[in-house]
Amino acid sequence: MKSLGLVVFALVTAPAAFAGDRPIAGFFDDFAREWMRGDPVRATLRQYFEGAEQDALDPRLTPVTREFRLARIAVARRGLEALRRYDPQALTPEDRVSYATMEWQLDDIVREEPFLDDAFPFEQFGGVQRRLPDFLANLHPLRNPRDAENYLDPAIKARASAPPPPGQPAGRPGGR
Repeated sequence: MKSLGLVVFALVTAPAAFAGDRPIAGFFDDFAREWMRGDPVRATLRQYFEGAEQDALDPRLTPVTREFRLARIAVARRGLEALRRYDPQALTPEDRVSYATMEWQLDDIVREEPFLDDAFPFEQFGGVQRRLPDFLANLHPLRNPRDAENYLDPAIKARASAPPPPGQPAGRPGGR
């Protein structure tokens, strides 16, 4: 009889902690993977994935464009909508904290959309002029030969896309 009571309790309370048939922990994991796939530099820094998936992200750079930021806001908006399908009161205390934290972070990202043009791209501590050199010089992992190949790909692309120094003809990077 006790087990029947537990089954009834589980059937009555479980649907409130799920959106559809999906537990919130699965949503957190899936959304985190989607978010990290969209930010190759962060995925490289954290070595978030394994094997071929991580290897495909390591040579890529995260775009620094308005279009990229708008796409990230769209992902955050979709994530926020999916998150809000869960009933926070039906979650464990630990999951409620995770829910509230994620809701706050995604809402913050969504609310920045009207202010995208107000950011200063060149700033002292984290501007675009610092991100790539810092990533390549200090943060990109170099543990094995494949890491070195993945490191060189963005470095070569960055050098190829850089404007020539004053007085040097275009199309001849580094004077070669």
